[in-house]
Amino acid sequence: SLFDQSGYTFTFPELLLNQNGAVQVFTKPGVDTVIELYWGLQESVWSSGEIVTLMDRQNNIRATYHIP
Repeated sequence: SLFDQSGYTFTFPELLLNQNGAVQVFTKPGVDTVIELYWGLQESVWSSGEIVTLMDRQNNIRATYHIP
């Protein structure tokens, strides 16, 4: 899952990401593909200065990203 300090959380669908693989997460509505996932919201939830955290299934922090 992805979450931020404001309490927004995106839960990934079941997927297996290969080493060095990547997906893009969009907050807007859309149709998921192999490399693009859509949250289905009408507006962006992340703003400049926020930190977004990526957690694995066991709730281990895998990465953090500072929104520029």
